[in-house]
Amino acid sequence: MQKPFAPTLADCREIVLAARNSDVFLAVHENFRFQTPLRRIAELLQQGVIGEPSWCRISFRTDYDIYAGQPYLLKEKRFVISDLGVHVCDLARAYLGEVDRVAAETQCRNPEATGEDTATMMLKHRSGAVSIVECTYGAHRVPDIFPQTLIELEGSKGSIVLHPDYRLEVAANGEHRTERAEADLLPWAARPWHVVQESVLATCAHIPGAVRRGGPADTSGEDNFKTFAICEAAYEAAATGRAVQPQVL
Repeated sequence: MQKPFAPTLADCREIVLAARNSDVFLAVHENFRFQTPLRRIAELLQQGVIGEPSWCRISFRTDYDIYAGQPYLLKEKRFVISDLGVHVCDLARAYLGEVDRVAAETQCRNPEATGEDTATMMLKHRSGAVSIVECTYGAHRVPDIFPQTLIELEGSKGSIVLHPDYRLEVAANGEHRTERAEADLLPWAARPWHVVQESVLATCAHIPGAVRRGGPADTSGEDNFKTFAICEAAYEAAATGRAVQPQVL
């Protein structure tokens, strides 16, 4: 399946249960977590380099003309969270685990857009960690670093910061180091899209690999349902002004 998984959370649930009951392999093409710099951060967390993560900021802010190629987005009543928020919320889950509650504020800064083009979300994770998850198509910045995602992570032993130039700073146990985390420029790819293009290749390698192994993909239907549930909770939180607990399958 492409992302977003389905139009509604109820549809997501129906698809997942139908696949489960029919013993059908199901995965969602959620490619952000397969981007080279973002995978490197996941590796460092799994290695325990900064200890137990307790706080994170995930930021995707741009004013790249997304509408030139996807003009229909201007008419979407549910816009940036469904289009972009699914990516950054999925990263929050991948880094800090499942989410207990979501608070959110949305804005429509483009007068031609029907739905929200900016979302600021705060997630409380079951581990006790907190993440700030931001996405917008209305940030007027120079330089515009589209399509990069910026990350800040703090843990019990140190921190990880991914900068706009793919420079990854790791501070742990009183020591500091810097490394490059840029994706390879594949023969058929072009900057600045190469970070996304390589991640699509990695995603399309991982999913059939999971089929061959006889196990679920990292982005299985069951897994991506949890990401979609966070986005659904964010919409409800923005509409009601209160924190919302994501639904479970």
